[in-house]
Amino acid sequence: MRRTAVLVSFAVLLAAAPPALAALAARLRAIVVLDAPVVRLCDLFRDAGPNAARVLGPGPAPGGRIVVPAAQLAAIARDYDVAWHPLSAADQVVIERPGRPLARAALLAALRPALAAAGAPGRFTIGLARFVAPMVPPGAKVKLAVESLSYDRADSGRFQATLAVFASGMSPVETALAGVVEGERRVVVPRHRIAAGQRIGAADVALRPVGTALAGSRVITDLSLVVGLDSRRSLAPGQPIRRGDLAPPTLVRKGAAVVIRVHAGALSLSAQGIALGSGGMGEVVQVLNPVSHAILLAVVTGPDRLRVSPGSQPLLASGSAMLMAVR
Repeated sequence: MRRTAVLVSFAVLLAAAPPALAALAARLRAIVVLDAPVVRLCDLFRDAGPNAARVLGPGPAPGGRIVVPAAQLAAIARDYDVAWHPLSAADQVVIERPGRPLARAALLAALRPALAAAGAPGRFTIGLARFVAPMVPPGAKVKLAVESLSYDRADSGRFQATLAVFASGMSPVETALAGVVEGERRVVVPRHRIAAGQRIGAADVALRPVGTALAGSRVITDLSLVVGLDSRRSLAPGQPIRRGDLAPPTLVRKGAAVVIRVHAGALSLSAQGIALGSGGMGEVVQVLNPVSHAILLAVVTGPDRLRVSPGSQPLLASGSAMLMAVR
C-alpha cells in the first residue's frame, strides 16, 4: 500500500510540474532534410508540442544548408514553449535542402528566341562564359524568362542577359549569363571516339552544328567524304573532322607480302616483295625484295599491289643486285 501511494504521489507531481521538469519531452533533430521552402518548429524538435506546425522562417535555397546553433535553438524553444534546453554549446541542427542544377540546355533554349529577336544570325550557336547553373528543387516544374538582354550584333557578337528562374517550391531567382553568339555550320563529327587507323563507317559519324570559330576552314561537311576512309589519329566525339584527319583505306600493311609491277611500254614485269610500310591507294611506300634485299619506292595500286615507275633505282641494294631496275 505504501509503494502504491508513493507512485500516485509522483504521478501527481509530474502532472503539476512546470515545463522545466519535463525537459526530456522534446528531442532535437540533428540533421533535417527539407522538402518545403520553409522551416517549421517540428523540423527542429521531435514532440515540439502544440506549436509544432509553426513556421519559423524560410529554409535554405535548393542545394543549400543552414546550421542552427545551440543558443538560437534555446531561444526558439523558450519562445514557443518547447520542453527542451541544450545539454552543451555543441548542440545544433543542420538543415539541408535537396537541389539539382538547372540543365544548361534549358537555359540556352530560353535564351535563343530572345537572341534571335535581337538580330542573331538565322543559324547560330551560343557560347556561355563563367556559367554556374542555378539550383532548383528535384522534380520541380521550371519556367524561365529573359528579363534583360544586351547583344552586340554588329561587332563582337557578345551578349549579357538576366534570366528569371521560377520553380515550384522555391522563390524566384535571377541568374546572369554572358557569352558570345556565332554563326554555325553543320559539320561531320564522330559519334564516339574513333581510334587511329580505324576504318570509318556510316554509324561512326554524324552531322552536327558547331560555331564557325570552332569549325575553321578545313572541316568536312559531307558524310560521304568520310565514310570508308581511315583515321590518321584518335578522333574525339563531337569534334569536327578535318581533311588532314583522314587517310585513304589501307590497302597495303607493313610486313605484308605484296606483288610489285613495272610497266614499260608493252613490257610488264612483276616480283614478290615485303612491304616496309602501310599505305592507301596512291600513297608511296617502301618495298623490299627478300631475294636481293633491294629496297624501292612503290605506289599502292590495290590490295597488296604496288607499282614501280620505269627507271626507278633502289634506295638500298646488296652488292650490285637491283630489283627490277628498268632502263
